[in-house]
Amino acid sequence: TKNNDNGYLDFTLLKLNTKVPLTYRPYFAGWDARDIYPSKTVTIHHPWGDVKKISADYDNPVSATYTGYEYDLFTFWHIKEWDYGTTEGGSSGSALFNSDKRVIGTLTGGEAECGSSVNDYYQKLLVSFDKYQADTMQLKHWLDPDNSGVRVLDGYEPVINTNNIT
Repeated sequence: TKNNDNGYLDFTLLKLNTKVPLTYRPYFAGWDARDIYPSKTVTIHHPWGDVKKISADYDNPVSATYTGYEYDLFTFWHIKEWDYGTTEGGSSGSALFNSDKRVIGTLTGGEAECGSSVNDYYQKLLVSFDKYQADTMQLKHWLDPDNSGVRVLDGYEPVINTNNIT
């Protein structure tokens, strides 16, 4: 997303046009748009549409700038090296979760690939949330339409007891 006065942010929010069948056992991830450094992070991704992959970093990510485009400065979580797994091409847009299982960022890019699990950059949700005022430049318009001030929301699992699935 380009802001005419400044740089770029990298995020997308999709709205489902049909309900997810309960037989899929969906989990709707929560999110956290506060300015809190996570102690460890996890991502779940499907590189190039492949089967689900999980990667984990047990170190704090650092605030960084993703270069190569005109992205706003220091608006990314930098994963220096994954401790478990890696991301690959096609993983872009995958969510970065904190230890509370809430989304805190989305993958823009980096150098990680099979055999080299280093340097991934996730656009911070706290930046995408409300850095800019225009509805098309923020998530707040969609995630907090009543302007309640909420900056944290837990995930939701509509089917907890599998015996209720028909």
